[in-house]
Amino acid sequence: MAVSALWDGFKNKLFGRKKPTLEKPFVSETSPISQIGIILSNDDVGQPFFDSIFAAVENFDEHNRENNNTNFTRDVESLIDYTRYSIDCGKFFNRADAYFYLLRRAEEYLTVIKSSAYFSWSGGDQNFKSLKEMVLINARHLFVETNGLEPSFSVQDANLLKRIKIFDYVSLIEMKDDNSIELFLALAKLSFQSSVYINEQAHYLTWTQLLKKCKITVSFGSFIKKYFEYEQNFKAFPYDVPAFIYSISLTKFPLHDIFDYIEKLNLKQTELWYLFWPLFEKGVKRGQVQYDNNDIVSLLNHISRDDGLFIQYCTIYYENAQIEDGWNVFLQLCETDLKESSRRYLALEVNKKIQNIHLEKFNTLMRLAVQRLKVIENEKTRTTFTMLLETVFTSYAKQITRDYSEYKYKELLTTAVQISSNMIERPCCLLLIEGLVKACSGMNAELPNISKIERLFRVLRELDDILKDFEPSAIIKDEWFSGFILTMSNGYSKISRPLYQTLCENKKNRWILYIWTRLIQLSLTKYQPDNNEQTLHAMNQWLIDVRHQKYDPDALFTVILVTYLFNTATTFMKPLSLPNIEHISNYISDFIKQKQLIIKLDTSNIYQFVRDGQCAIRDILALKGTRTMYGIVSRPSEDVNRLKLFTDGLDLKQIVLANGKTILEQFKFPYTTTIIDLIIDAKEKPENIIPSENFFDFVRQTHDWLKWFDSFIDIFRPIIEWLKIQNVDNAELILSHIEQSKKDDSELLYIKATVEKMMTMLKPLTELHRLCHLFNCIKSFKIINKGKMNTNAQDFIRDVKRDVPTSTFEVSEKKVYEHLIPIHDRQIVQWTLACERLPCHIEVRYTTINNDFSEIIYTNKEALNIDKNALNGEFETYQSGYLKFIINNSNPNSRQKKLWFRIRSKNMSSCFLFRGIFDIAHRKLYQRGQLINAQDINEILKSVFKFIDRLLAGEINLIEMADLKTIFCNNNIDIRNEVRKLFSNRSTMSNRQITMATTTTSTSMDSTTNEQEVDRVCEWLQIYQYISFITTIIDCIKKFDLISENNDNIQILGHLTKLGNIQNSRLKTIADSYKLLKEKFKGLDNRHLELIKTTLECSSVIDLFKKSDLYSQHGRRRFQELRDNLTTLFQLQERNNMILNALIVTYAVCEPFVLKAQNLEEFVSRLLNLHNLDESLNQIKAVYENIQLVQMWLSIDETNTLDNALITMEHLFKTGTVHIHLQRLKNEKSHFEIHYHIEKLQDNDDEEEHEKINFVLSEADIDDHKRQLTFCNVDLDNMPHKKLLLHEQLKVLRIIEQIYLILLKLELSGHPEYQLRNEKYDIYDRTGEVNTILSKFKSNEQSTSNQQLEIHLKVGTDNLKLMRDALKIRYENWILELERYREESKLLKLFSNRQIMIMLILLQTFRYNKTKLIFLKKLYKTFTWDSRNQEKINEQEQQLTIECLTHYLKSLRLHDDNLSVETISALYEEYQIQHGDNTDLSLKKLCLFLNEIFRDSKQLYSPMSKQTTRKNLKNPTTITAPMIEQNEQYLVTLHAKPKDKSIPATFQHDLDMETWCILFEIFKNKLPSSYQILWASVSTKDDIKLFYSRIRTFTHLIFIVLDIDKMHHRLRELLLNEQDSLSRQNIQHAEVYYFSRELTCRKGMKSYIILRTVNADVARSQLNKNFYQFVSMPPKIRVIVGAAGIVYLKISIKSDDNIGIHSLILDVTLQFYYLFDVDYLKHGHAYSRNELET
Repeated sequence: MAVSALWDGFKNKLFGRKKPTLEKPFVSETSPISQIGIILSNDDVGQPFFDSIFAAVENFDEHNRENNNTNFTRDVESLIDYTRYSIDCGKFFNRADAYFYLLRRAEEYLTVIKSSAYFSWSGGDQNFKSLKEMVLINARHLFVETNGLEPSFSVQDANLLKRIKIFDYVSLIEMKDDNSIELFLALAKLSFQSSVYINEQAHYLTWTQLLKKCKITVSFGSFIKKYFEYEQNFKAFPYDVPAFIYSISLTKFPLHDIFDYIEKLNLKQTELWYLFWPLFEKGVKRGQVQYDNNDIVSLLNHISRDDGLFIQYCTIYYENAQIEDGWNVFLQLCETDLKESSRRYLALEVNKKIQNIHLEKFNTLMRLAVQRLKVIENEKTRTTFTMLLETVFTSYAKQITRDYSEYKYKELLTTAVQISSNMIERPCCLLLIEGLVKACSGMNAELPNISKIERLFRVLRELDDILKDFEPSAIIKDEWFSGFILTMSNGYSKISRPLYQTLCENKKNRWILYIWTRLIQLSLTKYQPDNNEQTLHAMNQWLIDVRHQKYDPDALFTVILVTYLFNTATTFMKPLSLPNIEHISNYISDFIKQKQLIIKLDTSNIYQFVRDGQCAIRDILALKGTRTMYGIVSRPSEDVNRLKLFTDGLDLKQIVLANGKTILEQFKFPYTTTIIDLIIDAKEKPENIIPSENFFDFVRQTHDWLKWFDSFIDIFRPIIEWLKIQNVDNAELILSHIEQSKKDDSELLYIKATVEKMMTMLKPLTELHRLCHLFNCIKSFKIINKGKMNTNAQDFIRDVKRDVPTSTFEVSEKKVYEHLIPIHDRQIVQWTLACERLPCHIEVRYTTINNDFSEIIYTNKEALNIDKNALNGEFETYQSGYLKFIINNSNPNSRQKKLWFRIRSKNMSSCFLFRGIFDIAHRKLYQRGQLINAQDINEILKSVFKFIDRLLAGEINLIEMADLKTIFCNNNIDIRNEVRKLFSNRSTMSNRQITMATTTTSTSMDSTTNEQEVDRVCEWLQIYQYISFITTIIDCIKKFDLISENNDNIQILGHLTKLGNIQNSRLKTIADSYKLLKEKFKGLDNRHLELIKTTLECSSVIDLFKKSDLYSQHGRRRFQELRDNLTTLFQLQERNNMILNALIVTYAVCEPFVLKAQNLEEFVSRLLNLHNLDESLNQIKAVYENIQLVQMWLSIDETNTLDNALITMEHLFKTGTVHIHLQRLKNEKSHFEIHYHIEKLQDNDDEEEHEKINFVLSEADIDDHKRQLTFCNVDLDNMPHKKLLLHEQLKVLRIIEQIYLILLKLELSGHPEYQLRNEKYDIYDRTGEVNTILSKFKSNEQSTSNQQLEIHLKVGTDNLKLMRDALKIRYENWILELERYREESKLLKLFSNRQIMIMLILLQTFRYNKTKLIFLKKLYKTFTWDSRNQEKINEQEQQLTIECLTHYLKSLRLHDDNLSVETISALYEEYQIQHGDNTDLSLKKLCLFLNEIFRDSKQLYSPMSKQTTRKNLKNPTTITAPMIEQNEQYLVTLHAKPKDKSIPATFQHDLDMETWCILFEIFKNKLPSSYQILWASVSTKDDIKLFYSRIRTFTHLIFIVLDIDKMHHRLRELLLNEQDSLSRQNIQHAEVYYFSRELTCRKGMKSYIILRTVNADVARSQLNKNFYQFVSMPPKIRVIVGAAGIVYLKISIKSDDNIGIHSLILDVTLQFYYLFDVDYLKHGHAYSRNELET
């Protein structure tokens, strides 16, 4: 109550009634305006007053509308007068809203009057203007007197406030003095108040709008001073940043004042400086405002907390500032506490400013900086100042040093050292030193490298006063010396003596010594192991040339060079392989004896090499050396000093004797029996080894031992193998010892022990010599036919061209050519050689694989006419080796020659009779598999040879031979060869005869052997062989109905059947007992009998020939035509050509089995007329195995056609369908094939049946078919309709191949709809019109034309084209969708197309999803599926799906994300792909799935953002911060590997132990993820593009490229283009390492220096530490390597994790076996590489 009274008193005092100066207006009481006058006269205020006025005005408006007020003009004048009078009476207080309302209504009324023709306005606007002034003046006055509390609006109605429009009155103001400012503030308050009540956020007023509404001439200081007086009234609407910016934009405003007002007005600084930027830019650019340098420093320091602001202002300032001003600002800023990012950008802008100034100007600026640097006392500020100066200096030096010679560097380097406080390892100094080095290299590109080195050393010597106090190893970088590196053999060995002496004068300069050392080390990183020996010889000679062959510890250049060279060379050779490099060896020997030098050298390999060599010498002396070691040391005598490095200082004899009696016992040669001495000439038997001081004399003795041991093992090994088959105790063990003893790493003592074990086992065998003869052990090589010329050469060449077209070679003119043909062991080889045109000088030689045996088979001094008659020969070999045809074509007048050859080989005779008799005797005494000893074998042998002797004497009874019948029947026994072997081994032979038999090389029998006796036994056994085959012969005759059925023939066959029963008589009487058999089968031998047996087994071949009637006159002609046509067509088809040759041979020998004979004699006669029986047996079997194909060739319907290709062509047009199978998802090869069939019409009980013969053309067959169609094209000029068919089919096949390739691309690119898909395309004519037209052509109907045929053929081809084009569009759309979603979701870049495809399949619903089920069943091969319960199957399928998805998600190796089963299952349910979803929607769901899982992960992205945002009200932009970091690409040069032909090509990869250890080092002892490695040799174009996209996206990761050297040249070019593009880009990318043995450093690459020796143990130790760190058990890995190059990898991991095996080991291990066909096993499940593909 007291407060209210106080306020009333104050109001009356200030605004009490006063005497009015205006006359009170008079209005009639009947006037509608009178009510308004009454209200104005009373004392009401506030809202009641406004409500009364509003009601009265509304009544006035209603009266005017209803009564058509004619006094409207006068009433309006009265309204204005009443209002003026009321204000004049001092009633404005607390009535401001009403008066502003009346003012607005009066203005509206005047507008109506002036615009209406009905009303007239005779009065002027003076009263209204007076009213307006009165309202505004009173408003200002009230505002001032109440200190801003009044005026205020009590009305809160939005519509009324909108009608008052208080904001419009602001425009009436011109701010020129304090009064106008006060009025502006009063109206501003009312305007802000109205905007709040209107309650429309979009219509809230701003100070800027108000300021822009009025005219301002007053200073900002005056205005803001008044604002501060009334500031408390504007707390809800404080003076903001935009208004401030607008205000200061009207005048020049000092920067320091802005800082003051920011504080006073409490403005948002960031917003202010963003909005102030255009003013600053305008002022600086146009020179409108001259800012003080100190103010600029303050400004930039003030805003440096915001990178975007700092970049904007710094850029603008330095673009327009003078160099001196900008440099001063820079120096002052260097002393401030700027952020790191601000400092970097500041340096960048300064660099831009000074980049083009002259060097002297730059030095002046830097001197100013150095002076300022000296007075800075704060250590932190000094460090920051130094770093910024270095950055600027470095940038400037980078762009100017390229144009300066090495002599300009001293001044720059002096300045740089001052800046860096004598710390030369700072970047600015390093840059200059690098420039100095490169200037010495790059001034003259044609200058030899050694001259560049000399030039560099001279410059370094001149700079010694600057550099001498610094350590070069901390400064010099290896990549600077790319232009100086010399190759070890051709570089250093070419240095002349004078030049080398000049270089050696710098031996006291440690910088030069260090560089010389590093140049040598870098040269050795590219050391060529293949040229190791040549390099050492060249450097050995160079030491002599420069007269440095003697060791001198002061000749440091030579010591460094020789030591490092030898230290490297020793890693690529074994000690005993040391070549004869006397001076280097002596140098190293003296070096080892000396004390440590003043410099430290890496000699670890040298000392180890010498120790290994001495150990090898000791092993050799102790007979513990390996075959390889003894072979190496037994070189020619001129190399006697080459091992001096190891033998010096060793007392060889004392080393031997130091081992005591044990070693002396080992020096004794094994004891041999008399039989062994007879078999192996005792004269060749070595003596005991006698220890000697001469090492090479000792080696010669061991070499003799090895030679004899090898001969012994080769001879008796077949006997041991046979004893193993007989299950003799220890035979298998001894055989394994033999296998081991033949290896290069077997020791001499081990070989000796093996020989002794063999002797022990053979000792009980008293019949050993006979066994050796029977097993062809005695003689390893025997010539049967040295060479004969009894075959027409041209006929032979024609046959070879048809049979084996690859059996040819050419000899260039004036050359000697050697053609090698590999031969297996234990073979009888027949060879034939002929030349196409000219005679030849020929030598035929056979050499074993290890070159320990070589023999000339044929040689002739004169040229041999093998162009007329082919040269052929025959030999037997026990050892595998090479048959060599050596053609001497070196005559000056010689011409190029082409020779053809044929090699036929068969296994040596196995002596079937002996083996059969022995098996019978063995079975009688012992059970199968029973273990026996050598003595038991000897007893069996005695009985066997006794039986054989009786057999040869004919004293044995036929009943006793009954068991031999099976042997004769089941084996193709050559009677004469068997009998000769048995006769040569009779037990009655004397010792002298045994000796002669073991040494003879003649093919004739021993002189004591009775040839007639052999003939007699052969006769007996031949008859017995007939008896064994009687049943087979009769069955053959009956089966094929070969003899006419008459009484005589029936009687003879019956008699022969009875003769098959064995009689009780002696063998010697068999000729008399079986005389009929002998007469009937006279001349037949084992070959004929085996032919009969084979034809019976392959009876369908004979049936086909009979059915085809091939031996009639017409049939023979038809077969000849068919043979000629097919021979021409199959020239490039190996398989078809082989079958055709088999058919031709079979046709020749099968004639007796097709044609019917009159009697048995005629059948036998036909058999005797056959030739080439040995080869025919296999050919008959080949025809039998391919009977369907042969049947098609011989088809009766097609025999009159041109060839097989045209037959197939027509059948494809009739019944052909293409089947494409996409199978890669289940780790099977995708393929396509063409199916067709032939229908034959046959008569069967008067009913017509269609027999279908189905055929399938594989991809290889289709290629052959296209090739043959191309050949046929030439021969179809007279058959235009066939030519039309041919061209159209080639076109169809081409389109089919294109469709297949597109489908393959869809499959490989991961399109989920093209996995495990089978497509079928009809290429036959569905309408049947083509078949009808072809039938008319065959019947020569005139109504048929080629045009009709072409039209119908084109319809099918066009349909195929449409299908192809649709598939192409689908593939392009899929690739575009993949690229788009990879850009939207970066995580997709880490997955290959195949992985994305599998995840899409896994996300699909179970229903309709057979693909997923097949994939999971293939993946989980051993998983037990519940096939009875569909609900259970779905549950199992979901469980395995979650497992697989978890595997792929864990492959990213993001350890901070929740990959629990529950989380993945929930997201799987949320983002499932439904049946019918297109690929776009499927990819979208996959992206959402991945983003949801990894939404909080930051491991894959760089932790530092590279962008800052610059805000601008009108045009927000994004500024990319400068990329100061360097983009690194490294070339890792691997050591060249010698090619090992023994290693299958499948195993030739780059990931050897060296590469593995380097990878481990690069990744800091961790293993990479699979997406970080590009296996270039198996990568496609899309793989490469995706890989480099990862490099550009995930910039903080490391990426590796392997197997570059194995890439196709086109893909390698693509990869190198990507590398070049990477080097030229300005934005940051990830580190990339390229591993190669062939690639050289390219632009943008740096050589990666391998700092430490590859040590697998260290890598393995660190890997185990990683397992310990991750609390993980190392997996147990077992690798089984098959002979065919197939690898089976078994990994056992104890883990409850999903199938994504622990990424630490699996990521690289899988890639290590990437080229192999590997299975991964875990918990009983097998996973193939393609199925998991991490």
